[in-house]
Order: sequence, then C-alpha cells, then structure tokens
Amino acid sequence: MRIHRLEMENFKRIKVVSIDPDANTVVIGGRNAQGKSSVLDGIMAALAGRQGTKELVRPIRDGEKKASVVLELDDLRVERKWTPSGSTLTVGPREGNAKLNSPQAVLDKLIGALAFDPLAFAESDPKKQVETLIDLIGREQFDKIADARRGAYDARTDVNRDVKRLRNEVESRSDAREVEPVDVTALIDLRDQVARKVGLRQRWQSLEAEIDRLREEQAGIAAEAASLPDGDPSDLMDQVKQADETNRQAQRWIDLQAARESLHEAEHKADSLTEMIESVDRQKAELISSASLPVEGLAFDEDGVTFNGVPFQQSSAAERLKVSVAMAMAMNPDLRVICIRDASLLDDDSKQALVDMATAHDYQIWYEVVGDPGEIGVVLEDGEVKA
Repeated sequence: MRIHRLEMENFKRIKVVSIDPDANTVVIGGRNAQGKSSVLDGIMAALAGRQGTKELVRPIRDGEKKASVVLELDDLRVERKWTPSGSTLTVGPREGNAKLNSPQAVLDKLIGALAFDPLAFAESDPKKQVETLIDLIGREQFDKIADARRGAYDARTDVNRDVKRLRNEVESRSDAREVEPVDVTALIDLRDQVARKVGLRQRWQSLEAEIDRLREEQAGIAAEAASLPDGDPSDLMDQVKQADETNRQAQRWIDLQAARESLHEAEHKADSLTEMIESVDRQKAELISSASLPVEGLAFDEDGVTFNGVPFQQSSAAERLKVSVAMAMAMNPDLRVICIRDASLLDDDSKQALVDMATAHDYQIWYEVVGDPGEIGVVLEDGEVKA
C-alpha cells in the first residue's frame, strides 16, 4: 500500500500542496524553512496519530485557524484535521464516503517501527538496535527465553549461597575424626554406684565398734554392698570426662558427614542450573542464528549488532543506510511508505542506493534535500509547490 495522492493545507509551514507521486522515490527539495520537513511531518502526523504528532507544538500555519492533511492510499483515504481545540481523524475507502470505526487502530496495523525514520536505526546505540531486531523477529520468544534464564539464574544464586555456607561449614569441621559415641549416662550411673559402694564400706567400717548393736544393719549393708560393682570413682570420673570429649568428636564427625552431603547436593543443583542456563543461552543463540533478517550478513548478540562480522557502528555510511532502509521495509510490509529526513547529508551514491532499493522492493521512499532536486523531485517555496 503506497501514497497515490497527498494534499496539505495550512499545516505548519505549508500553505497549499498537492502531490501525485509517480515513482518509487519522492524527493522534496527547496531552500531551508520553505516547508520541506512539513511535508514529511504531515505524512507522519496523518498516519501515526499521537506517535507521529508528539513533537508538533503548532501544527496550524501561523495566521490560520485550521489545517488538514489528506492521503489517498491504494484503497484507503486518510484525512486528519486540526483546529485550536485538537485534531480529528477520518479513515475510509478511497472511493465513496463511508467511514471506518477505530480509524487509528486501522492505521496502526499498517505502520511499523521504522516507517518514518529508518536512519534512526543506524544512529541508535547498539542495545537499542538489538531491541529493534528482536521486535522484528518476535519478542514473545525472547521474553520466554529471558524469563527462563532469569529464573534459573536467580535459583542458582540462592543455591550458590548455600554452597558457600556449607563449604565453610565443612572446612570448619575438617579436623573431625570418626569415633564411636560413649554412653555418658551409663558411666555416671556406674560412678555413682561405685561411689556409693565406697561410702557404704566406710560406713560399715565405722560401725564395727557397734557391731553388736548394729549387726542387723551391718548385715543389710553388707548384702547391698555385695550387690554393687567394684571400682574407683575417680577413675570412672576421668572416663566420664573422656566420654564427653569422645562424644563431641563423634557429633562433629556426624555434622561433617551431613555437611558434606548437603554440599554435594547443593553443588549438584548448582551444576544442573548452570546446564539449564547454558541450554537457554544455546536456544537463544539458535533462535538468533536461524532468524530471517532482512539483509544478508546482519547479525546480533547481547553486545550489539554486526554487519558482515563488523560492529554496525563501524560500518560505512552506505552500509548503514542499506541496512536501515532494509529494516524499515521488513517492518512495514503493508504500508510501503518510508520517510527520510536530512537526505542532504547523503552522497550521490547513497541517494542512488535509495532509488535502487525502492524500485527493487516496490516501496515508496519520501526524502527531503536542500536545493533543487531537478526533474526527479518537487520543489517547495514559501509553503507551496514552486512552478
């Protein structure tokens, strides 16, 4: 879909302009401040709505009360009018008086990101260029991959924190050795029993003088003493202390084994998440490598865009122009209209490249130059087409 007729009245610097383009390139020439940029602004404002008019401070020509831009496309007629109170948009069939509902939504489906400024791609920073290419390929797939990678990365961060903690724990117990734990309660009970036996014997010895009076008691004590184990309580106390130390060593060994097991599990989980991240990165690389980009030799990664293996910013001006316009064409398959500002900065070869690309791909490229473009263009003077 291309522009077959452009009519403008009182828009910015334009008085009255009517252009019927008959070629793939439309060159708007003239001296500065004669209305060249207003023609491109009018096309943008008519088609792109708020996006196209966000920088229009005064769309109505000084001294006038209203302005309008009319575009006749293949099968649509677009008319946008301005008054001091705002703007209105009408979209309908090229023939007839019918009007379509939601006119801006109809136009938005036709317009791609670079339709009105393809050279902005060449001038933008590498990360912005990558984002534009992702939009061209399809952002939904990249968003899913990014979400998967972000989830795996965050999970691995948490696991690696556990790995670090558990590694420190293992290192702090590295001097532990495996020993059998000792039943301290039994030792203490044994010590108490031995101590009691010693006490009973002492009591028994002290009562020998009263053996007659206490014979029955002595017999009972003797019987009880006979039932208890022999030994030295001080020796058993040393065993109790040794048992405490042994049990501490046993517990350290148990803790060491548990920490080693936890460390092994955490390291295994971290490795699994690393493999997941690498798999996601491979998916992204495969998606990029298999993507159908509009220019052979164009590629990109997280660091930026390259053309024939060279960073895009280091490519020649002609190469950047070729890539940028090809991007604009790829992103505007329906409305085959592209506007380029400041084309005076392009050399003759670059301008010819624009003509060749527009002809080869059947696009309509509008661009402005300072001066007289000759027979191939339209010259504006004081807001009108110069005779």
